[in-house]
Amino acid sequence: MKTRPILLLVVASLFLGCTPDFPDPSRVDKLRVLAIGADRPEVMPGETVQLSALVVNADGSDITYEWKACPLREQGRGSFGGGSGTAASGGGSYELESPGTCHDLELIEPMLVQDLGTSVTATVTIPEDILSDTSVGEYYGFGADGLPELVLNAVKMIAGVNYTVGLRVRSGDQVIDSFKRINISLSPDPNHNPDNLAFDLRAKDTEYTGSDVGTSMGEGECLTVAGSLDTNGRILRPLNLPENPPQYQVIGGTSDPSEPFGLYDTEETLFYSYFSTHGTFDDRLTKSKGRSEVGWDFATSPTEPVHLWVVVRDGRGGTAWCHSIID
Repeated sequence: MKTRPILLLVVASLFLGCTPDFPDPSRVDKLRVLAIGADRPEVMPGETVQLSALVVNADGSDITYEWKACPLREQGRGSFGGGSGTAASGGGSYELESPGTCHDLELIEPMLVQDLGTSVTATVTIPEDILSDTSVGEYYGFGADGLPELVLNAVKMIAGVNYTVGLRVRSGDQVIDSFKRINISLSPDPNHNPDNLAFDLRAKDTEYTGSDVGTSMGEGECLTVAGSLDTNGRILRPLNLPENPPQYQVIGGTSDPSEPFGLYDTEETLFYSYFSTHGTFDDRLTKSKGRSEVGWDFATSPTEPVHLWVVVRDGRGGTAWCHSIID
């Protein structure tokens, strides 16, 4: 058996007491797609969705956009097998089980791909037949007659399917492919994007009491008060955490052969992804459950304005973000 050269490099680095210098995924120092959002993350067949993207370019050069939409075969957010994309920030950082991109599918089945244009934003209309019995059977790996009617209706109402929007951005010789999943279901209570984004920033040795938080936030900003950054480090803490997180149902398998599918109640969790032009975060991702805050450290005190972006996802398609500049 042959050992791959990259494996030898990693093993040698460990024995020599050093590790490869991998890029920091939270550092914005080149072209990045930090998130793609839909004005409604869960809709019914035939409805229209507005899309936007959080794209940043460190050198400020021009960016071109190329939007596509396609029916990649993926189960919806309401099933245990459906992808939530909670950790897919950053452009190009696909999950291991990603179904691919619309640009890839276009090379094989161009008739299945919608061209959404080259504007900064895009609009997509969901196919009317995406929740037909045949389509749902294909998404979930069953034939049109492979699911009992009761289960099929539950899949359409609770789990749905994901319709994929792909975005390819270019700047100079940099090219990034990213994607957004839109959940299509017949739910009478569809999911919506997170709102009321607000974050507290203070020194690590300062206790947070909640009584001295200002409210001088501009639209789309992250921080409730202006702060400063230095080598002592800071704590960034999400505010407005829901006291009673929304409850929703998902469909999952059971151990009972006579009833292979069951309904399970779950509670919404918010996932916070952090990005900046300077400094290092203790964690790339934190959650509303447990420890939601993150440490932000600097080897040297910044001498120029620092940009901060926070992307918030709810684990079932909802996405929002904010941006602050710390002078």
